[in-house]
Amino acid sequence: MLNNSVKPKAIQYNLEALRGACAFFVVIYHVVLHNQYVDPAYFPQWMKFFNISGHFCVLIFFVLSGYVIGISNPGKLTGNKIVPYLKKRFIRIYPIYFICLTVALLFAIPYPAGVILHNYTMLQGAASPVIWENNPIWSLNYEIVYYLTFIPLSYFGVRPAAALCGALVFGLAAYLLHPAINAPILSAYGYGFAFWAIGWCMAAYLKPSAQAPRFQQMLGGIFLLLSQPVIVVFYYPFKLLSKLLHNPLHFGDKVYWAETMVTLDDFAMLPYCIWLVALFSGLALRYYKAFTAVLFAAPAISIALLFKNQGGAANFMQQLWPVLCYVISLLLYFGPQQWFARGSNWLINRGIKLGAISYGLYVIHFPLMVIFSKTSILSGSVFTFTLRLTLYITACLAAAYVLEKRIQPRVGGWLRQWMLPAPEAPGKSSV
Repeated sequence: MLNNSVKPKAIQYNLEALRGACAFFVVIYHVVLHNQYVDPAYFPQWMKFFNISGHFCVLIFFVLSGYVIGISNPGKLTGNKIVPYLKKRFIRIYPIYFICLTVALLFAIPYPAGVILHNYTMLQGAASPVIWENNPIWSLNYEIVYYLTFIPLSYFGVRPAAALCGALVFGLAAYLLHPAINAPILSAYGYGFAFWAIGWCMAAYLKPSAQAPRFQQMLGGIFLLLSQPVIVVFYYPFKLLSKLLHNPLHFGDKVYWAETMVTLDDFAMLPYCIWLVALFSGLALRYYKAFTAVLFAAPAISIALLFKNQGGAANFMQQLWPVLCYVISLLLYFGPQQWFARGSNWLINRGIKLGAISYGLYVIHFPLMVIFSKTSILSGSVFTFTLRLTLYITACLAAAYVLEKRIQPRVGGWLRQWMLPAPEAPGKSSV
């Protein structure tokens, strides 16, 4: 059972660097994936080698979210805490969400009123399609489900580890019972909540490490994140299980994409999610050195298999970027501190600042990309693409800054005065 008297732990602000890096990588991922958007008439082929996994970054967001909620609410969420908890989540999430969805709809194709209403009420993906012009908001629906699920689990004192096991069973059962229970999104909710519950478990069970991580090691972790496209070894058990069961273990293309955004084989990346959050939050992991060694050895095995089985050097060159990131991660994490200490400190500190506007960046970047796609001025060459990409990244960062540092404090402050009661003066009590 959860202890109701536990005080919240301090949150490591280095986590903001990981959050900021993930948000920025999602932006680059979408630039490459939707390569006709930034410059409608030109996209350099070499940029396709920057095959960053935006989906991996979202999985990290889920773990981070569970960790932060677990840190902020370590005891049981008693009756008098539930409404303030919901109000705080609403104030943090919804104002920026509302603004960015409205911007997307201004440049969107016509949608039925019901679809628009469901997106404004954050039921996108579950009750209606996601507004495509801001399709990254699929994950916000998942987040809302997890925030709400946390309430009864915490209220009844369910242990985070039990919640994790229950989420896994729920996700697998929802998949196996399809189409008898025709709700594929329930499976994705279950698997995604398992990632969220891992963060909750880390907040509940792990203690701070005796040795603080160096910024150079954190930067090495970020480059290891970027090498994800060549980390295939951990996927092999899931492929083997799929063959043995003669079952793909995930839904096919006939199911709407937002209902299948987290699948069983995503758990191949769970060890890296745990390791990264522990690294940036300064948490102590049991058998940390052995765990780290396995995580850094896996890409080397994957690269060797890639070179052997996929046509040698020709296909190997297509994975040059993640391979290079892997090599850099080795140098940063295991290299002498004096090599890259100054540059690592500078980059991680910039990442912390980026993390402070990461939510706004995540929610606004796709509507801005759509706006760029509808503007054909200065388009069709290397120069115009470079110029437009620079302007696009600048616009994303500027818009995120305005949302997080200008609009959110004002709107959030007004909402707090209206929705959250002021603390009582000492010596006074309400009847």
